[in-house]
Amino acid sequence: MNHNSNETYVARDIVGENILFTAEVSDLLQCNVMEISNYVKEKVLIPIKRTSNAMLFFKPDVLKLKTRLENKKYK
Repeated sequence: MNHNSNETYVARDIVGENILFTAEVSDLLQCNVMEISNYVKEKVLIPIKRTSNAMLFFKPDVLKLKTRLENKKYK
């Protein structure tokens, strides 16, 4: 195995751990799918891919939104 294939393998691992499906986002943000759809419409949360059954989101983006929502909640 050459160096490039190792880099590709590691990159796929990292991407896989940093991608969340709609249901996982719902659990993390403690909201329903309609609220997530509203965040997407308002461009507060941008999906990286849409499938017929779900949207995929970048985990750091979801965590940033979670922090913003928590800060707003406690003000």
